[in-house]
Amino acid sequence: MMYYGVILLKKYILLNSVSSALKSKEILDKHNIKCSVERTPKNNIARSCGYSLLVLGDVDKAKDILLKNKISVLGIVNR
Repeated sequence: MMYYGVILLKKYILLNSVSSALKSKEILDKHNIKCSVERTPKNNIARSCGYSLLVLGDVDKAKDILLKNKISVLGIVNR
């Protein structure tokens, strides 16, 4: 994705189930962090259930919120 000559990386949070992805989206929506449930990028599919959260904002803050809500985070991937 290009924007005025700057490459913007997409930031994904890898999760262990689609249920976790949907629950995580609800939690982050309540904290005003924009995100969407997306297919996991192909080179990381073995590390997750096949679905991840695409986070449009502070991915570290999002991860901390999810961990505080007892959501298992498998990792963060930049694409």
